[in-house]
Amino acid sequence: MTNSSTASFDDLMSSRLLDVPDYQRGYAWEAEHLAEFWEDLDLIEPGGRHYTGTIVLRAHSQSVQDDSRQVPLDRFDVVDGQQRLTTCMLLLDRLYARLEKLNDDDVRSDRRRLITCTVDGVARPKLQLGVDLRDWWSHVVLDGQPSLQAPRLAAQARLSAAAAFLEARLDAQRAGMSDTEYRGWLRRLAGKVTNGLQFSLYVVGDDSEVGVIFETLNQRGKDLTELEKTKNYLLFLANQLEPGPRTALAASINSCWREIFTNLGTARLGPYYEDQLLRAHWLATENPRQAEWDKAKSIKRRFHRRRYATDKALLVKEVGGYAMSLRDASLAFRDIIIDGGMGSFTGYGADAAAVRRASRQLRQSGAVAVFVPLLIAARLRFPTDGAGYASLVDICERYSVRVFLINERRSNAGVTRLYSLAHALHKGGSINTAVAGVARRIGYFASDEQTCAELRNLRRNWYAKAGHKYFLYQYEVHRLSGVAPALGFDHFATGEFRVSTTEHVLPQNPPDDCWQTFSAEERERYKHCLGNLVLTYDNTVYSNHSFARKRDGVVSTEGTRSPCYRTSTLRQEQDLADLEDWTPEQVEKRQLLLADWAMQRWKVDFTLVETLGPPPEPVDDEDSVDEPDQMLGDAGTSTDEPFG
Repeated sequence: MTNSSTASFDDLMSSRLLDVPDYQRGYAWEAEHLAEFWEDLDLIEPGGRHYTGTIVLRAHSQSVQDDSRQVPLDRFDVVDGQQRLTTCMLLLDRLYARLEKLNDDDVRSDRRRLITCTVDGVARPKLQLGVDLRDWWSHVVLDGQPSLQAPRLAAQARLSAAAAFLEARLDAQRAGMSDTEYRGWLRRLAGKVTNGLQFSLYVVGDDSEVGVIFETLNQRGKDLTELEKTKNYLLFLANQLEPGPRTALAASINSCWREIFTNLGTARLGPYYEDQLLRAHWLATENPRQAEWDKAKSIKRRFHRRRYATDKALLVKEVGGYAMSLRDASLAFRDIIIDGGMGSFTGYGADAAAVRRASRQLRQSGAVAVFVPLLIAARLRFPTDGAGYASLVDICERYSVRVFLINERRSNAGVTRLYSLAHALHKGGSINTAVAGVARRIGYFASDEQTCAELRNLRRNWYAKAGHKYFLYQYEVHRLSGVAPALGFDHFATGEFRVSTTEHVLPQNPPDDCWQTFSAEERERYKHCLGNLVLTYDNTVYSNHSFARKRDGVVSTEGTRSPCYRTSTLRQEQDLADLEDWTPEQVEKRQLLLADWAMQRWKVDFTLVETLGPPPEPVDDEDSVDEPDQMLGDAGTSTDEPFG
């Protein structure tokens, strides 16, 4: 049964104890949401009201006693509305703290009524967040206790950022006010929060009713992620069952979503990636035709309620199976997208290290998105075959380098076939067949002849290629006989010095007096070619100096030598120290050397393709629907939006 009413924050909190279930994703508000919230409060006239959204609560069967006030508290789970409730409580906590310092007489009773309570002798907030945020919310954010470590989760960082945002707004208002004026302003603002804001309150008695509520809210334009819409539609379906099976299926769905949000939250992957997970899983498990993907509407069509009108057992089987499959896919997705270190791919046992290494190289190569459905399918289908999974990641990395980096195909090149391979693999195919299928696509877009010609082409601007640092980094690993350089790839690609970690041996703007070995036409032709580029830790020390100066540096009167190729710890710079001069001939010679090495490093065994039989009907993959922005790099070092 569902009850609806209008309620203020005071109405919501004075007689209730609220918990945010673990299956909910964490605090998500950014500065723009907080600014809108603050503006809403600012516009409320004295004694006025402002409608501010919907709160959905699920009732618990038993109440508890607030020992501090000697009153009963009804317990509820917050199904929807945690962002506004959390922000309201956070602001009130800051307001009451300032009022306490100004000796406000009523603030302590207000705090006990709306923010804190004591249950079974233990003090706790009246709004408690999920288990991953509980201590951070209670102790760091509300109690102000120092933390021994920086925020581990994106939601923790957002909570602290929200507190700082609100503190800054309160500080800005304090300037120029007397204590009496400021206390009055704080009291008026607190009144707006507690009674000026008005919520549409829905109270449900069963988890499965949540889906019914959200069917209505979604039709009214409520802004949810596709993943949240999917969860609530599945709960809506569960509500069609008898009480026993309904409760069990709803509990299973919520448990799956708790793990999904935990996997994505631990990796700091926000709403964009929630929707990408949903899409990749759908392409792999249900329908590989990307043009037919219509977000949560596709799930609703696939699991339409009419399908289960006379077969409730099928509903339990299919809906429960889909939720568990998506749960498992979220773990696979997390491990694909971010470098989780020793905590990733643990199910592959002794092969986990090789899988982590191959996955790291795929991320560093610059293209991940087009391979996600295929890798999810492999993980779901063969969860213990680490060697097979590593071979699939390896061929994907070769695809990334040959097709996207060297031959500069469009970012959606081949997705039609790749998604079909993912779907076929999930439905019963083998990893060997999938590897051979990827090899066939490489042969179509980046044959040996095409790839070798591109590598040898001296007129190609390699400096403009986003992945040139990965290419040169892999060459450095080769020169070190497989040992990683002293500084990791992030230093060159995303670190503080990333703009200065590619060295043009022939400078981009060479002075005439010391680069006479190149004509004006040769300077223009060779400056950005592959043979003229090397990795360096920081090229600012080289500037536009002569080759001899770059090679040998300058020895000071104290006998110290300035940074130079000869003293570099990078082997590709040391190689230059053996040359008498840098000439067009040397550029061409080095380009051929790198081309020959690259053909071996990213070699593809095209004999695998013979196992597939005749090729399918031609498909112009490059004219297929464009992919979303490529997922690049390591999400662990970025915000919740697409990787930079």
